[in-house]
Amino acid sequence: MNRQISLHKLVDYLPNQKFSVYANYLGECQEIFLQITQIVERNISYDKIFYLFRKIKTLELSFQDFEIENIYEFSQAFKQLTELKDLQISLNNCKNQAIYKVVREVLQYFKGLNSLSITIQFCSVPEKEFQNIIETIQNTQLNLEQINIQIYQSLINQNSFALLAKDINNLTLLKTFILNSNNKIGVQGAIELAHLIQNISQIQELDLVFGNEDKIGENGLVALSHSIQKLVNLKQLKLAILKNDVQTQGLIALVNSIKILKNLQILSLNFIEDNIQSEFAEQFGKCLENLSSLKVLLLNIKIQNIGHQLGLALGNSLKQLNNLQNLQISIDAANKIQSIGCCALAQSFQNIINLQKLKILINQNEIGPEGVAQIGEGLKNLSNLQKLQLSIIGNQFLPYGAQKLGDGLKNLVNLIELEFRISQESQIQAQGAIYLGKGIQNLKNLKQLLFSLEKVDLQDEGIVGFTRGFEDLSNLIKLEFCLSGNGITNNGYKGLGQNIQKLKKIKIINFSSRDYNLSAENIDMLAQGFNKLATLKKLILRISLQSVMGVCNYLHQIPNLEYIYFGVMEYFLTNNKSEELIKILINSISEVKSLRVLYFSYLKRLQEKFISKNIFRKNLKLVSISSQVKLN
Repeated sequence: MNRQISLHKLVDYLPNQKFSVYANYLGECQEIFLQITQIVERNISYDKIFYLFRKIKTLELSFQDFEIENIYEFSQAFKQLTELKDLQISLNNCKNQAIYKVVREVLQYFKGLNSLSITIQFCSVPEKEFQNIIETIQNTQLNLEQINIQIYQSLINQNSFALLAKDINNLTLLKTFILNSNNKIGVQGAIELAHLIQNISQIQELDLVFGNEDKIGENGLVALSHSIQKLVNLKQLKLAILKNDVQTQGLIALVNSIKILKNLQILSLNFIEDNIQSEFAEQFGKCLENLSSLKVLLLNIKIQNIGHQLGLALGNSLKQLNNLQNLQISIDAANKIQSIGCCALAQSFQNIINLQKLKILINQNEIGPEGVAQIGEGLKNLSNLQKLQLSIIGNQFLPYGAQKLGDGLKNLVNLIELEFRISQESQIQAQGAIYLGKGIQNLKNLKQLLFSLEKVDLQDEGIVGFTRGFEDLSNLIKLEFCLSGNGITNNGYKGLGQNIQKLKKIKIINFSSRDYNLSAENIDMLAQGFNKLATLKKLILRISLQSVMGVCNYLHQIPNLEYIYFGVMEYFLTNNKSEELIKILINSISEVKSLRVLYFSYLKRLQEKFISKNIFRKNLKLVSISSQVKLN
């Protein structure tokens, strides 16, 4: 059970009878999020507060703009948390230096702690204070198996990393080390971090993120590479190098060190760099083909103009990874793998037949109809696939490519979740959409479907044909779709609504459109298909305020609707016109007897007081704009 409690709100209940209610409420909790923000002293008994939390296993402490006078009493109260195993401390914009003493005092009570996370954001941390915190971790002799340090723009210098490297070596049980930095650590900081890593050779999970502020450079990355190759017990490695002035040889040194790690099962690499030559692609491929134990491979590559060589290297290496279960590849438009690279990548699918999850994002990579067709051919081999996400935005593939892709989808008989995104440049037209729809129609086990078809010239024929097979999707629970600029008329939206009406188990519908011309009449035609959906519980609409009026006549006809989200954009409306439309919308909401949760968002010019007043008049309580709302 997870409860989120704000301490300064909880304190309001302590002097009265509600305290005992909270004691019972919190006594069942094992996880607590405790946000401490600008506390004002009011004769607070911290012992009494933390007595409520005495049995929790996980505690997340968030200090923001921290101000508190009685530090000793506050920190002493933590002694009662004798069963705590996981502690997460977040410091955000804390200018009061006393906060570091609180952290040290808190840490010394938890010798049974297994996992520790420290996040420091927008704080000026004196070197001595950071050193004291690290020494406290060492001197308390914590049984830490995981340590997570995240530092964002907090002026922790290179010497602090040397201290961290010195003291963390004594954590002999450490299995997981995570560092997320965007803090100008520079080359020397990376070298000190490399010393730390090579001395914790027992770790099994390593996660390092270097933001563009770090500038670890070529020498820093080479030093880290030499240390990483010594971690022979490593099972999970996650690395992000984000614009750190790294050159080709630095990345080659890194991948050459990774290929030695034969026990790796999970590898996640995020590279965003310029000035990398195509020779890196070949070495990268050789690295991956050596990692035969890999089960999860997550790649996000943005390297300017490396070209089709990246696709060729990935295709050749993936053929060797027949234990893969989860593959995610995101290749930025800057890479331009083109048709030849995409074909090589897709052809490797015939060797990784154990895949259960596949995510391919190759937007604006000039893969052409042949590249798309080859993806379709490759999918035919992945009959064990359960989750598929395809984003082919900005690539031309015409009805021919759509037909081949649809043929590939037909074979994914075990697919549970499908997401795909296509844009204007695809030129699939109505016939291409129909081909894709026929492929989806065969996915009898599908539970979640998301499709984004923007400016692909569907017309009425395309959208009705694409969704005609919905009656065969007997297990579909969630439908999410985005349609903009497709020339769909009332007839098309009516046909779409009628096809949605055939989804007998649907619980969630999420529709969005950035189309200025979408009218209330269009939505009226679509919403006519909602009134017979007895299973529908959640309705999400991200459309203009004018067009959302089309759903008003049908909300009360959805018998079990519990949750409504309106992300309404008010294009070209005066305040008076907006208020008139809001009154109509609120009247229709008030007639939904089963409603429990209501969201409003994206109301830029609308008056919050006006909306709240009208909602409260209808006895729809606890409503706030742009946030979660619960109704009695």
